[in-house]
Amino acid sequence: KLLAKDAGITDMNVEIRAATVAGDVFSVERFLADSLRRNPTSSVPRTTNLQEISTQFSFEFDQIMRHELDDPDAISILTPIYLTNNMYFTDAFELVTDLENPLFARMVHNYLRWRLVATYINDLPYNYVHKHREYLSAYYGYTLHSTNEDYCTREVIRRFPFAIQRLYTMNSAIYSNATTTVETVSNELIKSFKTYLDKNAKWMVDEQTKNMAKEKLNALTTAIGYASIASDDASLDDYYDKFFVANDAHLQNSYSYHLFHRSVLSNALKNPNLLDHWDFFETRPSRLFEYIAIFNRLFVVA
Repeated sequence: KLLAKDAGITDMNVEIRAATVAGDVFSVERFLADSLRRNPTSSVPRTTNLQEISTQFSFEFDQIMRHELDDPDAISILTPIYLTNNMYFTDAFELVTDLENPLFARMVHNYLRWRLVATYINDLPYNYVHKHREYLSAYYGYTLHSTNEDYCTREVIRRFPFAIQRLYTMNSAIYSNATTTVETVSNELIKSFKTYLDKNAKWMVDEQTKNMAKEKLNALTTAIGYASIASDDASLDDYYDKFFVANDAHLQNSYSYHLFHRSVLSNALKNPNLLDHWDFFETRPSRLFEYIAIFNRLFVVA
């Protein structure tokens, strides 16, 4: 309603249409929640490639992924991927593509419109963010506790991990015990990762990928606990060179970040041995797909 008001829409049926959209969103999310309950995510994802899932679902996944890359040649139809939840992915995709049924077609259309709004609402001015929080609190039946400071901090760390790392590392040399502390933490992390790979990573079925992961762990010691780019201002400036920010252009900033992420992802795919790409691991569930260097795979998240 706020979007309609600011857009100058005075249609008396706005509230009715808004209620229809909300009902459709609830129906689709309930379907997806039921599917996830029936098909919980296991620790063993399905290993496949873009050609196989494109054939299975009659959908050109490689084309949509190329659209999300600065360099479309960074992938091919044979690019290996993991499906994190194959049955849930199948259910969700069948729902989205059931467009012969006009009711389902409308629900999916409204749901995708809502997802578009929900994705970019936090890039709009605060009055939109506040209304969105009120809506989510009413939708889920409980208040979502998140201060503006918490939200801003979380988003900055998520989107610009190397810049944040630089803030931590720029003055670390002035402390006599800094190197020892970082090396201790780094060694313990590497030890824990290796233990996980040897004993708990049952889903990583191929030894080649597992060995590559161990090689990256061994190489991590050269970075002493953080990406090497975080100690090189020239490299950091070059890394963020394609990202532009305007103080009063929220959607333009969001699009600029999208273009920036396309270039970063393309670079990660073309240079799988760069340790700097480790930062994507923490944020992959929020994206359509992601490249994780340690696993040497694209992840398609249902």
